[in-house]
Amino acid sequence: MLRCQNLYVMARVKFRWLLPIAHACIDCMLLTALIAYTGRVFGHEKANTRRTVGIQTVLLQEGGSVEWEPKYDVSSPGPFMAIVSGNLPAGLISGLARPHAGLLRRRQSWDPTWFLLHEALALSSWYLIGIWVDRGRRRLGMIMIGFLAARFLIALTGSYDIGWRIQVFFWLGFVLWLVALSLSFVVRSGLRFTRVWVRHFGQEKP
Repeated sequence: MLRCQNLYVMARVKFRWLLPIAHACIDCMLLTALIAYTGRVFGHEKANTRRTVGIQTVLLQEGGSVEWEPKYDVSSPGPFMAIVSGNLPAGLISGLARPHAGLLRRRQSWDPTWFLLHEALALSSWYLIGIWVDRGRRRLGMIMIGFLAARFLIALTGSYDIGWRIQVFFWLGFVLWLVALSLSFVVRSGLRFTRVWVRHFGQEKP
């Protein structure tokens, strides 16, 4: 019995390190998939028309001459969205700082500045969540383990389009839970203050 408790304590303490390191490894897997995806899109000129990338030809009239300029009408790739939604708060902030990070480029398959910024924010938030779990949040720890396993399966199977939507729903639920927890704390604090005030007021009556 004591051994099981010791194992649980060891596992609980490691959450502050398990979450950041594991999610960083998954993000690196997704980054590799993003680089490979970009290489497939731009690596074969003849195959580009068969991909989901639509090439639109635009005529530009400048100075009496006509020029052909190819424009790539693309949305953010699935691996990119899986990285961003894996830690949605960090993804939103890094996306605001680097709004063009999700666009495909022929010369640069990924944005190192965006990725480093995203990982710095994500690792910090995962570390803080891990500390919170270490302080006795068993249910939250189980939920985080489940989310970690789901992200690993998404990266392993390549189910990016479905996966990033699942991750967004997870974060929406997590935020709603935090809001409910905060409201519950405010209500309980208000009731506690009211009881103390009523008790103190009652003692002051003659």
